[in-house]
Amino acid sequence: MRSLGRAAAGLPQNWPGAWRTDPDAAGVFSVLRGRIPDPATGLTNIRSRLLSAAQSRWMKMTRVVGDAMVKGWDDADQLNVGILQMELEAMAQLELPLVEITGQGAMRHCEVRLTEQGNVLKARLAGAG
Repeated sequence: MRSLGRAAAGLPQNWPGAWRTDPDAAGVFSVLRGRIPDPATGLTNIRSRLLSAAQSRWMKMTRVVGDAMVKGWDDADQLNVGILQMELEAMAQLELPLVEITGQGAMRHCEVRLTEQGNVLKARLAGAG
């Protein structure tokens, strides 16, 4: 999957021939491009949206995931809530965690808030956007 992701990242914006005329292939490569971490932030499109949905105060994880789900996903990009929960948990386990999580198990029992590093990165993303 990584090599496929690198191949998708290396594709030019205007693909020649069949890529432009096949909407399914173009959609797949568009989704794969979003899964490659942005060199400036180190975040994938999933983590960027989760970071923008989280706040400095404690919020239910279901609210953060729900807010991230409605933020302009591509129609070809289908994610379920379990993937978003796993991404949030991974963001909490980074060497410099971007979020803190309390509680265990189902999202309805967990709360999330941004760490100091998460606030800095969120401000940087907001300034770049």
